[in-house]
Amino acid sequence: AQSAQTQSAEREAVEARDRAQRELAALARRVLGYDPLTVAPSDFVRTLPATAAVAVLRSYVPFAAGALAKDGPAELIAIVVPRDGAPILLPLGEYRQYETMVEDLARLGTYGDGRGKLQKLVLEPIRARLPASVTDLYLAAEGTLQLVPWDALEQAEGRLVGEVLRIRQITSLFELLEDRLVKPAAADPQLLACGGIDYGARSNLSCSRIRRTQLS
Repeated sequence: AQSAQTQSAEREAVEARDRAQRELAALARRVLGYDPLTVAPSDFVRTLPATAAVAVLRSYVPFAAGALAKDGPAELIAIVVPRDGAPILLPLGEYRQYETMVEDLARLGTYGDGRGKLQKLVLEPIRARLPASVTDLYLAAEGTLQLVPWDALEQAEGRLVGEVLRIRQITSLFELLEDRLVKPAAADPQLLACGGIDYGARSNLSCSRIRRTQLS
């Protein structure tokens, strides 16, 4: 009887784990905003160098079940998009505290503790999930988190994050796809220079002289 109870408990634990993984995967799809039928998470990083990684910072409101239940406060999650496998979700706590850190950073700059907290509570968990070979991180944040100079945050030992990890801020993961779709028409770089603008004309965009110069 005890053996049967143990097997039943193990089966329930496995089922609960699988259910939680499916729920996390569904949440990642909703937060990242992609259609799993047309694009996969790996599509965003497939064309990047092997030394590059991708992460997303998004807020969401946890759903509370029950007729009298109320949804909780907004939470922040970091989503690390690996080259293979499902996205990795990292719960980072209430979103409001991060807005306060950004406000502190904007008001006090290096004299406040906002930049140290942002580095410790946001970047450190993300970096812990990255391979040691990663030197560039494409980071898509939302809201006030877009205002944070992530690579200028200070680490515990005093070095700036940008000294060990280049952070390239983007507004959406789809920028990584668009960059690969838009190619320059000319094989050689060119410069379009406009001069002698007649500011008295109806359109300030008109140029009296346009010269196209080949760049060496």
